[in-house]
Amino acid sequence: MTGFIVRRVLSSLLVVVLTSIFVFVLFFKGLGDTPAINYCDSIHNGRCSPAALGHGCNDAIEQVATIG
Repeated sequence: MTGFIVRRVLSSLLVVVLTSIFVFVLFFKGLGDTPAINYCDSIHNGRCSPAALGHGCNDAIEQVATIG
């Protein structure tokens, strides 16, 4: 019974580690050096300006500041 539990814990740790590595590689290497610019270019048909990149970043902070 102890061997079964040890195998299950080790296999679950392996799954967690491999999933973490996969997500890291997908997010940081798969999206390129500048994920924000890549995303902005895709939604603005290649015409991404600095104003478009910064748009919406502080909206939630401004709303919270006016409420509080």
